[in-house]
Amino acid sequence: MSHHITLPELGEGITSGNIVNLLVAEGDTITAGQPLLEVETDKAVVEVPATSAGRIKKFLVKPGDTAKVGAPLLELEPDAAASSANGTATTTPPPKQTPAPPPPQQTATPPAPPPAAPSQQNTGLTAPPTAEPATITLPGLGEGITGGAVVSLRLTAGDTFTAGQPLIEVETDKAVVEVPAPHAGKLIQYLIAAGDHIKIGQPIALIAPSATAATATTTSATPNLAPATTNIPSEKPSLASVTPGQATPAPHFLTEDAQAGPSTPLPLHTAHATVAGRSEAGAYGAAMPRAERVIPAGPATRRFARELGVDLTLVTGTGPGGRITIDDVKNYVKTNGVGRGTTAPPGFAPTAPPLPDFTLWGEIERQPLANLRKRIVEQMQLAWTIPMVTQFDAADITDLETFRKRNAPAFKERGASLTITAFAIKAAVAALKKFPQFNSTLDLARGELILKKYFHIGIAVDTPAGLIVPVIRDADKKTLAQLSFELAELAKKARERKVTPNELQGATFTISNLGGIGGTQFTPLVNPPQVAILGISRGEIQPRWNGAAFEPRLIMPLSVSYDHRVVDGADGARFTRAIAEALENYAADLLI
Repeated sequence: MSHHITLPELGEGITSGNIVNLLVAEGDTITAGQPLLEVETDKAVVEVPATSAGRIKKFLVKPGDTAKVGAPLLELEPDAAASSANGTATTTPPPKQTPAPPPPQQTATPPAPPPAAPSQQNTGLTAPPTAEPATITLPGLGEGITGGAVVSLRLTAGDTFTAGQPLIEVETDKAVVEVPAPHAGKLIQYLIAAGDHIKIGQPIALIAPSATAATATTTSATPNLAPATTNIPSEKPSLASVTPGQATPAPHFLTEDAQAGPSTPLPLHTAHATVAGRSEAGAYGAAMPRAERVIPAGPATRRFARELGVDLTLVTGTGPGGRITIDDVKNYVKTNGVGRGTTAPPGFAPTAPPLPDFTLWGEIERQPLANLRKRIVEQMQLAWTIPMVTQFDAADITDLETFRKRNAPAFKERGASLTITAFAIKAAVAALKKFPQFNSTLDLARGELILKKYFHIGIAVDTPAGLIVPVIRDADKKTLAQLSFELAELAKKARERKVTPNELQGATFTISNLGGIGGTQFTPLVNPPQVAILGISRGEIQPRWNGAAFEPRLIMPLSVSYDHRVVDGADGARFTRAIAEALENYAADLLI
């Protein structure tokens, strides 16, 4: 039986990609792991491999299409060898976290259910027509949502439940979602625990369906968990957890705050936030003091407020029953200021004046922003909300440059370049060890500073498509030669857009070297969630007094921008000087 190969996860925060190229054709026979197509994300061009062997029956996408994570890419007919070896290509894999051995009959694959009628496409997960144990997986939770955190388990082992009864609660970026039972049955055991982060399609429970489960799912529509007066838009089902013959439920959840109209009653089981940040039940607008009552704000609003450092107890809600919306947070920021005080938060620019009609003065051309440029715009807008200070200094690199030029030919013969950036990485790591607050992240939600014990250095690379920042991991454990070769490799992959998502994540500190281009000094922007960044400008010969006379020395300007909420000015100056001294004393500090 044919099945779909879907778009896998492409990296943290990446929900979709553009199809660049198909590497195989319909009718081709492929092997497991063989590249099928190329997908361009905001950060790189990646190859999508085959998850199993077989023959391509039909492509469901074409170059130029945008596909979301979990969307089907092609229809694959498994080959006879794969089918005989694995039983069937469409068999649902067993759960990974089953504490107790399953009953013997669990290993048998339940027969495929009859096709659902058109009106029953969102009735829930497929109900096995027999009473054999089966797993329930996490269904699609909405467009662009790939998973969430388990808030609570609603049942205990041995409980019976009816079709549509909530099994668990999952918190996503947008809402707290109740995941309903697709059919009646009895809970054998949960395969997850409260606090776990689970993904679409992951098994969540092992159940024993009731004898009437099959007929129940073919005669009932989607369980209506909301009051009849609620007006919650339906969501497109995610295809990440759909196998052939299955239908995905449309779970009941609270949509974005801005979508709730004044006349839309809100169900009481949706997300609530308290002053302490815990999830509590209760009606909105309860008559209590502001500091004690439940704060009526959804998860998306709370996350948005945390990113900007806004205390929701100070925000007045304009939604139904005093509910705080994202627009309320934006208006609060606009009135009271955030970050630099006059800059709007990410995605919010109501204060920007409307643009004039430029065609009145001549010919114009409009160019759509590429995905990478859109991502840069969003990240720089977020960076500008940080209260930043830039400390300037300069390093005498005369001796270091002499050493670099003397050894550069040997590095070049081995395929790498011995650049100032490699020395700067060494110097930065040495300074980060002395000043650990520069290697941290500020957690406003918990009032904590996260100090990182590892040193992953991001290197800003100029590419034709825009700025890309690949990461050198564990830079403190690598020699100057290892850093030089890795720099050359990552820069090449970045310019060819072949860098992988994993190579773009996890940086604790960033270096931007513009010395090869020119300029004297600049103020680099901190890349959240980091708290500091080093900027390097072009060195020039300057006269320096040696105690007896002036002599020409090569002086390289340095600039360190830092989050002033985490770093005080005096430490900013000490940190920048520590980098300069490491470069000046390269023999002792850098060649180890």
